[in-house]
Amino acid sequence: MLTRDSWVWIITFIGLLLSHLITAEAPPTQWSYMEWLKFLATFLAGVVGWLSSSPLAGAKTPRRESYDALAGLIRVKEKEKT
Repeated sequence: MLTRDSWVWIITFIGLLLSHLITAEAPPTQWSYMEWLKFLATFLAGVVGWLSSSPLAGAKTPRRESYDALAGLIRVKEKEKT
């Protein structure tokens, strides 16, 4: 399903790849090994950025019973309602 946020990421990813191609000194058919590695690093950075965006929890997502505290050193369990 495409949402507004997914369209933003698609456009950003395409812009990332286009900006790399614009700044390249030669077309991809003439790239050296290092230029291909730079392109791969740019591509992977875009993929990581795209995958790191997580959607908000939906209505059917159960509420968490615990959460991390102190930078993940301990896990705190929420008080049960009676």
